[in-house]
Amino acid sequence: MEALEYLAETRDGVLAAVEGLSEAQWRFKPAPDRWSVLEIVEHLAIVGSRVTKILERLGQAPVAPVDRDPTPIDALLKDALDRSRKFHAPSIVCPTGRLNATEVVEQFLSSHASVGDKLTMGPALRRNLVSHLVYGPLDGYEWILMYGAHNARHTLQIREVLRIVVAPIDPEKNRRENQ
Repeated sequence: MEALEYLAETRDGVLAAVEGLSEAQWRFKPAPDRWSVLEIVEHLAIVGSRVTKILERLGQAPVAPVDRDPTPIDALLKDALDRSRKFHAPSIVCPTGRLNATEVVEQFLSSHASVGDKLTMGPALRRNLVSHLVYGPLDGYEWILMYGAHNARHTLQIREVLRIVVAPIDPEKNRRENQ
């Protein structure tokens, strides 16, 4: 599968997971220390913006050694989807809670498109390495694929939250239905 197709697939997965959610479903937190769907999608938008900035500075990053064996990306992508491994996001990519559902989806789509646009960067995309917090040195192409995997991982998280919530009680909707 090509990178652009993978990004489109993972973007569409996020959008399908959140389609038609009520305000209560967007904001439901399964536990005080867990994120709501709204916070998850905001996190994805923030990460997309951060990855775009990393890719924009890629040409200034160290050049990979000539004998570097490219990261076995299939194994990394599979590992990224393993929800049994939990990670704590650095504060710089944590949601702010200041946006509504429409705004976070717009920001997600914008940052996602920006990451995809970087696939046209040329030789620096594979030549230079930037260290990833979890996976170590990655070239730009690997960063883009891992960004897609990150979206897919959080799509799984959104679906987990929605399985818990099933249909949270929306007081306003219940009031209208019971009149």
